[in-house]
Amino acid sequence: MIGFVYYSDSHDALGFLAADGAGDFGQNAAGSWSRLFRFQFERALSPSEAFAKIAEGESGSEAVGNLVPGSTESVSTFDALDALARRS
Repeated sequence: MIGFVYYSDSHDALGFLAADGAGDFGQNAAGSWSRLFRFQFERALSPSEAFAKIAEGESGSEAVGNLVPGSTESVSTFDALDALARRS
């Protein structure tokens, strides 16, 4: 695992957080994910709609990677997500 995709409709946020153990690969992937997210926002999708499109396989790029089916998890704060990334 190289990182975590997160979204929040209430905060109009969609992003990628590299896992601590991902090193440079995780940081490079973050840039690729950011470009994909920008494309989704240009389509005027909400963060949850954009996430759903990505989960359906619209990423499909070696640079970006793919979401692992069944790997979604809900966290209540960004700090909780950050803690999850640090354990990975």
